[in-house]
This record gives sequence, structure tokens and C-alpha cells, in this order.
Amino acid sequence: MNKFVNRFKFPLAGLVTILKKDKNFLLHLIFAVLVLIVSLILNLNTFEWLWILFAIFSVL
Repeated sequence: MNKFVNRFKFPLAGLVTILKKDKNFLLHLIFAVLVLIVSLILNLNTFEWLWILFAIFSVL
């Protein structure tokens, strides 16, 4: 289990660093979460979900 946790040590450190140094990234994450919440409310189909996820990850 310790090896599994250690695998995420550096990626999480990188995420914390980018959130501290780049406020625009934080803003993009907030809007991405809002879009995902609205998408859940609207009951999108699989094809629409793929486009939403593609757009979010393209921006990030």
C-alpha cells in the first residue's frame, strides 16, 4: 500500500504548486467543476459527455 501512496506524491505536489502559482488554472478548475455539475443535471448522453470532457481537458 505504501508504494501505491508514494506514486501520487509528486503528482500531488505538482498540482499544489500549480494551484499556488497560477490563479488562472484554479479558475479553470472551478469552471470545469461547474460545467460537470450542470452536465449531470442536464443528463447528457455519452457523446455529449465525451465532448464536454474533451473540451475541459483541452483547456487544462
